[in-house]
Amino acid sequence: MRFFSSEFAHNYGTYSFGYCNYCEYEEGDSLNEIYDKGFLPYSGSDDVWNTFYMARSARIVLLDWEPNSENRRVLRKHDDEFDRAVHSRNDFATNEEFTKFCLSYFERHHGAHTMPRKRFEHVLKEGALTHIIEYKSEGELAGYVFLAADKQMSHVWFYFYAPEFAKSSFGMWFLLNEARVAQQEGKEYFYIGTAYGDKSKYKTNFSHLEFWDGAQWQQDKNNREVKGRICNDHLDLVDKTDEFKSQKRNFFK
Repeated sequence: MRFFSSEFAHNYGTYSFGYCNYCEYEEGDSLNEIYDKGFLPYSGSDDVWNTFYMARSARIVLLDWEPNSENRRVLRKHDDEFDRAVHSRNDFATNEEFTKFCLSYFERHHGAHTMPRKRFEHVLKEGALTHIIEYKSEGELAGYVFLAADKQMSHVWFYFYAPEFAKSSFGMWFLLNEARVAQQEGKEYFYIGTAYGDKSKYKTNFSHLEFWDGAQWQQDKNNREVKGRICNDHLDLVDKTDEFKSQKRNFFK
């Protein structure tokens, strides 16, 4: 794996200088090792491949994890309701119906410009995507989970579900069920993406949650530290883009 940094914002008056950290996946690298160093797969540019960015990501330590009372309530809402089928990314046949299903989900829940078709097609070809999980109820499609996984870890990268499951905690059930499966498979960690802002508050409902602080994984009782950071994230927003995203050609051989 190859690491590189990109200049970001600065405040010379306080000697505060920002850099964004990236990791380029190379043949023979371990997904588990990349994630363990605080990186997540980058899909924001359709001309960038096999690249991971460092962020405040969150993961569950599966050895110690047990669903708490709120988790159990969500699990009971949908348990025994769905059939789960695992497909290798390379063996899963995509078509226009599949694409429209996933893009419609993103448009409903996150806005029309969050997941344009070009980005979606890019994600499907990314090396970090290892499995597509298909959920059905009585033969009818309920949703998909895009998984990045190896023997030590699983990461729910994206998920998509049918409109009739909106407002039923179905997204949380997806995460909980996939965490439960990963635990049953003997994996060490279950990654649930970034932990920034109000939209990620629901992730703090997990017990045995760790977050990446830029140097190491942190955990505290009742997730107080990460909850505090999430609540204050709006104070640190800056309208800037780091150098890598605007001058990508300078960072690759």
